Amino acid sequence: PCVGGANGEESLVRTRLSDSSPPVQDVSLEVSSSDQVASLPPVPEEVIVRGVEVHAELTRDQLEERAASQVARWEQEQSGLISPPSVEYTWPEVLPDSLAWMNAALTTSKYLAARTAAEDVARPWVEEIALVRRDLATAQDLAGAQVPLGMLSPRECVADLQTLLSQAGFQFRNLVPEWFQAQASKVSPETVRSLVTDLQRLLAAELVEWRLLAEGATFSVRQASEDQARVEGVPVLEYHAEDEDGELLMSDIAVLGRT
Repeated sequence: PCVGGANGEESLVRTRLSDSSPPVQDVSLEVSSSDQVASLPPVPEEVIVRGVEVHAELTRDQLEERAASQVARWEQEQSGLISPPSVEYTWPEVLPDSLAWMNAALTTSKYLAARTAAEDVARPWVEEIALVRRDLATAQDLAGAQVPLGMLSPRECVADLQTLLSQAGFQFRNLVPEWFQAQASKVSPETVRSLVTDLQRLLAAELVEWRLLAEGATFSVRQASEDQARVEGVPVLEYHAEDEDGELLMSDIAVLGRT
């Protein structure tokens, strides 16, 4: 999904999953881009990630150390657009059911579209970070999904968010190196923390489902040249249309494992 033009994920996810062997069920993630979303979709309550340390139990010094390491990581990257790792998954004979992950990813997409359409103080920096889902998730380390943001500065919150976005397969503009020129630095810390908290929970729900989906699969990181050849000409995706009742229309529903 992308923020900024309400472009979605269908063609890209189709391409990525079809590159895997065997592919996960075809995934369609669209929401009508013509609709101006009046209200934000519900955000999940705090997601407990199994096997991940509960950072609320860490000391202030430990949290500060982790936050500083995240800021340092993104300071060392370019300040422009950052692409996620490009990965290829291989599943065994039994195809996993991707519907739970698809629904979680769709919820994230709808939230981002709503934030882009909303006329509020957060909109300029939501547009500035320019989120576009470009690839499948990696979700190897979900520690960032458990970090309590109340003790972090806005810049540290955004650095932590960028790590989660990269793991979820998003392209985004790195705001950390030129933070004081970024729109995010011009809004209140409470606004930044509120938005990042919402995205942290949405991405946590999505990444937990992806990690379950990827159990038993192997993955490899593609070379940049190979990945460019695969995706050249593939448009950034559109959101799903809705029927008269407002229900999402799923194309190729049979391949979702629902016969």
